[in-house]
Amino acid sequence: MSIPFKTLRFKSDNTTWGINFFRREPSVNQQHVWSPVPRQFDGLDIGYLGELVWDTVPSSGGKNIAIIPYTSARIDNNSSVIINSTQDFDITAGVDAKVALTTGLNLDLTVNPDFSQVDVDRQVTNLTRFNIFFLNEDSFS
Repeated sequence: MSIPFKTLRFKSDNTTWGINFFRREPSVNQQHVWSPVPRQFDGLDIGYLGELVWDTVPSSGGKNIAIIPYTSARIDNNSSVIINSTQDFDITAGVDAKVALTTGLNLDLTVNPDFSQVDVDRQVTNLTRFNIFFLNEDSFS
């Protein structure tokens, strides 16, 4: 297994890292950890991390920036009237960007957002103890 250091955020002057590796085998009901964890604690408890000490901290590989441009086009053709058929053309473009400013802070930018992939449900305030289920309106027919 390989984890690129570009995906991890760490301070370049920190030479000691807390780390642990955890593996669960449900078929035999066993858990394995690299750094010992007492039985009464979960294997993912960060209080029992092992120490990984670097002589020199690896380079982070530059800034962690992701830029995703997009375009969409639309053509409307009104051919109901043969003589005066009209055709509308529309093209839009935009960009999404994610910039890692510090080890714990991201900056998300959007220019001309594209809302075509957003799921929208009716806004309902639930003050009861029962869950709300949204049904497709076609299911009532």
